[in-house]
Amino acid sequence: MVRRIKDFCRRLINAPFFEIIIVLVIVLNSVFIGVETYGHHASIIFLQKIILGIFTFEIVVRFIARDSLRSFFRSGWNNFDLFLVLISYIPESMVENTSMLMALRVLRVFRVLRLLRTSKEIKLIISVLIKSFSALFY
Repeated sequence: MVRRIKDFCRRLINAPFFEIIIVLVIVLNSVFIGVETYGHHASIIFLQKIILGIFTFEIVVRFIARDSLRSFFRSGWNNFDLFLVLISYIPESMVENTSMLMALRVLRVFRVLRLLRTSKEIKLIISVLIKSFSALFY
């Protein structure tokens, strides 16, 4: 049963339609982030929650489909996506400095960089950038 679920998840993440859907959601998310800079509207907040659910689903499917725990966390894209998803779940009421949290949430815009994964050169540049993010926290 577990093997069948893992195989299904692998087929799903390798399916072209899945990647197309995620790319469309990334573009839509970027548009909504831009709209949010002008003010908060209930419908935009609701749509952002749906998008967060889609991104959460994607990262869970990628986690289930992994070869090993180590291989999952070796991928800069998985770490980047997991980081963005986890930050999105932090309620502003739990943080004293909400401007810091908002600054971190703005990083969601960088999800658009995933659109550039098709080029090997750009993929290398982005991987280096993602790895350099850890230095920012030191």
